[in-house]
Amino acid sequence: MPLNDYEFWYNLGKEQLDLGLCADAIASFQKALEIKPDFCEAWCHQATALYYIGRLADAVQNYDRAIEIQFDNHELWYKRGDLLRYLNQYEEALRSYDTAIRIKSDYYEAWYYQADILYELNRYEEAIKSYDRAIEIKPDYYVAWYYRAKSLHYLGQLEQEVVSYDKAIEIKSDDYTAWFYRGYALLQLGRVEEAIKSYDRAIEIESDDCEIWSYRGYVLLESKRFEEAIESYSRAIEIQPDDHLNFHLRGIGLHLLQRYNEAITDYSQAINIKPSSYEVWNDRGVSLHCSGRYYEAIADYSQALKIKKDYHSAWKNRGMAMYCLGRYKEAIADYHQAVELQPNDEESWKNLGDSLHYLERYEDAVKSYTQAIKLNQKNNELWKSLAASLYNLEKYEEVINSYDIAIKLKANDYESWYYRGNALADLGKNEDAIISYDKAVGIKPNYHQACYSKGVVFYDLGRYEEAIACYDQTIEIKPDEHEAWYSKACCYALQENVDLVIESLQQAINLNPSEYREMVKTDSDFDNICDDARFQSLLQD
Repeated sequence: MPLNDYEFWYNLGKEQLDLGLCADAIASFQKALEIKPDFCEAWCHQATALYYIGRLADAVQNYDRAIEIQFDNHELWYKRGDLLRYLNQYEEALRSYDTAIRIKSDYYEAWYYQADILYELNRYEEAIKSYDRAIEIKPDYYVAWYYRAKSLHYLGQLEQEVVSYDKAIEIKSDDYTAWFYRGYALLQLGRVEEAIKSYDRAIEIESDDCEIWSYRGYVLLESKRFEEAIESYSRAIEIQPDDHLNFHLRGIGLHLLQRYNEAITDYSQAINIKPSSYEVWNDRGVSLHCSGRYYEAIADYSQALKIKKDYHSAWKNRGMAMYCLGRYKEAIADYHQAVELQPNDEESWKNLGDSLHYLERYEDAVKSYTQAIKLNQKNNELWKSLAASLYNLEKYEEVINSYDIAIKLKANDYESWYYRGNALADLGKNEDAIISYDKAVGIKPNYHQACYSKGVVFYDLGRYEEAIACYDQTIEIKPDEHEAWYSKACCYALQENVDLVIESLQQAINLNPSEYREMVKTDSDFDNICDDARFQSLLQD
């Protein structure tokens, strides 16, 4: 054996390396290097053997020795960079790749891996420049286009991201991940149909990827294509039945189709998988609420709040359930929590106002509605609610002003015209009240309340024939409107038309005997006919 023949030891080391005898190969390369320390190839092969047995730092030192011998060898710098990258020594790896590129500027692999490190370091703009250089040298470099797209995503350059994925797909059309991420970018751009097509293409290539089915379901859900969304989530659940999120999202789709019992079943499954998911407890509560199961809904909202005490939606939703049960004080407490957590929540301020209104705390209700209006002055319903509380405080001028604004926002709002008329009547502005009632009836001809109230104003003005015409119109719309029959009888009594008094009063008493038999006894409108035998007979029946 020629013990001083470095080539012998070098060739032996190569054979041993090929056989996977790394420790023996390292020993042989070391023998060669002891004989010939400037043997660059031996340093490189020994580095490879060290790499195979996980001694990466020692492998780097071998490349350092090789580089001392062949400083302008771009491949040595490149391989050194690879090892440093594996060791997560990114800055030093970047310097190695940079040197390789300076030696050989068209070395696209070095440009790519330099970009790869910059990507890992979140230095996306620099990464894109390096990917661009790699692509300039090798236009069909798929992986560079792919990660260029991902870098653009993190910079929010979504249009360019899609272009990069398109290029990647041109080169490698069967990579489902490129289709998947392209779909996600299109979704963020609002190009929903294109996003769905991208997800469909990804599924054609890889039909067993749960995540693609799930995202496809999400896009369809956002597009209000609920049946299709449910189908996508069902497929995702088949693939991965222990993922609570897909049960949760399918539950949302079912809820939006008003299939509340099925939604509750899915939410329950999601809760079984992940009991700590406060969002699912809340959403199951919403479906229970919509099913009229308020007590169970409250229990679910309460569970959500046990998990996350500052969960605004659960406070708000529990408040609504309390309100539906007539538990207004508890509703108020919950709404206070909701607006404390989210002071800009217009709906919670309104709901708080509604609960206060029902408890006849009108001043506080006005404050809540006013706060809601500050957040959204163009909500017609807020102005109407404010007006209702102001009406109970007898602040009629403010009531009229609120209804005026409500009508400006929604000119065909017959209710606002009607209640505006009531406030005007209470102020004695009868002619203006009549105009308001006419507006209400013009918008909704069968609005019997406005017809009746208009009749009351004519009655107050002593215009009995016009009042009777309004009451007749009311009765035509709603024959069992006992107040209209009674008020009509009052007008006939003041006209001393006994036959018609008896006819109308009889109808009122038939509809509500206990109320009108007592009322008529003390009603001065009937003073002029109270001695009539037929009138007295009505009171006795």
